[in-house]
Amino acid sequence: MSLIKLQGNPSGSGAFTIAAPNGNTDRTLTLPDRAGTLIPGTIDGSGNVAFAGGIFLGGTGSANLLDDYEEGTWTPSSAQFTINGTRAGHYRIIGDTCFCWFSLQNISSIVAGAVTVSLPFASSSTQGFGGSGSVFTNYNNVGPTSIWINNGVSVMEFYNSPAANANYTQLGGANIFSANSSLFAMYGAFSYRI
Repeated sequence: MSLIKLQGNPSGSGAFTIAAPNGNTDRTLTLPDRAGTLIPGTIDGSGNVAFAGGIFLGGTGSANLLDDYEEGTWTPSSAQFTINGTRAGHYRIIGDTCFCWFSLQNISSIVAGAVTVSLPFASSSTQGFGGSGSVFTNYNNVGPTSIWINNGVSVMEFYNSPAANANYTQLGGANIFSANSSLFAMYGAFSYRI
């Protein structure tokens, strides 16, 4: 039969406590069956586990380390137009990649110049690790539109190709809004490195 050994550390003064659950159900903690160091972490009463570091999945190399996961919302904004209706953004971070969805409704008062919309987090400054995605607009002057996120920036840019086999051009205020289009809206999805 295996034995359980509790050993103190003479150089420390903190206490390691094993406490019984506050309930009528038995609980079992099974320790690892090989040599190694336990990952410091906590388990709350709902069974949620929190680790101070990352988790290795499928191996122990640096490529197998998942060191970040987060879900949340942000409020997209733009210096080029006014958003009179809903503006909502949702993101999910897995490792160093951020996946996003956004909705901007009832846009008006677009000014001249390249149109940009804020990101939830700045993009990675590493060359070649920006991001891209697609956007739908309900204004018929805009053709197929793509989202581009450069390196080390906090805004996304928009490009479209007005005709088949034509070069993509950056969207400006004059491309997507006119005085009688007060219900212009944008819906998009994209991913990028952070």
